Amino acid sequence: MACAGAMAAASGTAAVSTARAGVPRGAYHFVFWCRSAREQMDWFKKNVPNDPTALPPVLDVEWNGHSQLCPKKLPKAQALAMTEYMLREMEAYTGKRPIIYTTIDFYRDVIDGDLHDYPLWVRTVNAEPHERYGDRRWVMWQYTDQGRVPGIKGNVDRNVFVGDETAWRHFAGPAFVPHAPASNAVAMN
Repeated sequence: MACAGAMAAASGTAAVSTARAGVPRGAYHFVFWCRSAREQMDWFKKNVPNDPTALPPVLDVEWNGHSQLCPKKLPKAQALAMTEYMLREMEAYTGKRPIIYTTIDFYRDVIDGDLHDYPLWVRTVNAEPHERYGDRRWVMWQYTDQGRVPGIKGNVDRNVFVGDETAWRHFAGPAFVPHAPASNAVAMN
């Protein structure tokens, strides 16, 4: 069973605003393969508040061949070592098991067969997750990047959480907001 809901990746004043609006929020870090894992985690700790009411942090691991600054693909062992280091650091800093967000090409190149102890957020917009990721368990699915949300101009990613409201409460922990959001809140997912 899938449960759709609203959540936001936010920091600073945006994190305060989403919290007041009743929107679960959390930190999201996109890996830049041309910087060391240590440098990226130093930046993460400096810029992301350690908020016990936030969702678990997300580590976005994907190849970015369109980047003008860093289009490179690392060897599997190096990419896996960097990913493992960042996951450990995020968990030590926040006290929460991070979620891995990934695309099918990075999954096949690096993650497949490894990192089973971490929740997986998969991106597959042209097929269902089992068609791309086999029997690998996942907790979130980005099913489109062409979604529309009232109050937001342009397309947004749309995602679902696998589970019912009870599973979401367990997964989100203190980030779960059991009341309706404020009337002027804008949902982002």
